[in-house]
Amino acid sequence: MKKRGAHIRQLLQDGAIPLEQLMIETDCPFMLPDREYLPDTLGVRGRTNEPCCMPAICRAVAECLEVPAEEVAKVTTANARRFFGL
Repeated sequence: MKKRGAHIRQLLQDGAIPLEQLMIETDCPFMLPDREYLPDTLGVRGRTNEPCCMPAICRAVAECLEVPAEEVAKVTTANARRFFGL
């Protein structure tokens, strides 16, 4: 994720994409997040991305925005629910 998505990280850091308008996803089953964002206990096998990798995406976004990962999870979940009318 450090090499991939550098332009997205820069937009987040610059405030061009507000958290209140952001939805996140994992690119399953492709593009497994960098190991530094995955806990050792996750148990991801091989290089296949899975929905259980979503916390890694939250951590990467949180790092860019300098907010807790829990806030990213809460706000982006609310954004997705609002977008899909859930």
